[in-house]
Amino acid sequence: MNKKLLLCILLLSVSTTQIRAKADDTGIWSSFNLKYNFSPRIYGSTYLEFRSKQNSQRMDCFIARQYLGYNWNSWFKTDIAYDFIKSPSTVHNRFLLSATATLKEGNFSFSLRERYLYDYKVASGKGENILRSKATISYHISGTNFFPYLAEEMFTWKHWMKTRHYIGIKLKVDKHSSFDFFYMYYAKQGQETQQHLLGLGYILKL
Repeated sequence: MNKKLLLCILLLSVSTTQIRAKADDTGIWSSFNLKYNFSPRIYGSTYLEFRSKQNSQRMDCFIARQYLGYNWNSWFKTDIAYDFIKSPSTVHNRFLLSATATLKEGNFSFSLRERYLYDYKVASGKGENILRSKATISYHISGTNFFPYLAEEMFTWKHWMKTRHYIGIKLKVDKHSSFDFFYMYYAKQGQETQQHLLGLGYILKL
């Protein structure tokens, strides 16, 4: 097995184990993403996700998202989406607008995504505006189907809300199927403790 791949897996495992040991709360995010193309430029996606919390002993929320997007060229795309979110205490309706730019150089890939969302909580009847800015850098390990990456996502709207930090690795099984494994932690405004999460996603392209 490629030595670079072994090193990436080892670093990911050690970082995850050490930080989770200090976590105030941990959870698991598992997802399924079905992608399909209506034309060379127009694409769609159906996304399902289940999140747990309190050391994965309780449900955090369930998310169902429907995307519709447009590829303007080889490096820039935009999309709109709707989220239905069910948590133990309420239901959320979210509306999202996103723009993503991706640049590639050799085995490296860098992307920047700006996403505006309006989150309406049914129980309270109140809505909230959020801007989510996410930067990702990934690297293709030559001779393998592995793509380790680092990412950071900041939530703001007139003030800072929280920041998510990711370390993960993607595995492309073939041109239709891929897996995404990651560790993520974040801190919220006014909250001293941090949340630590493990994620597993499966992506299927039709």
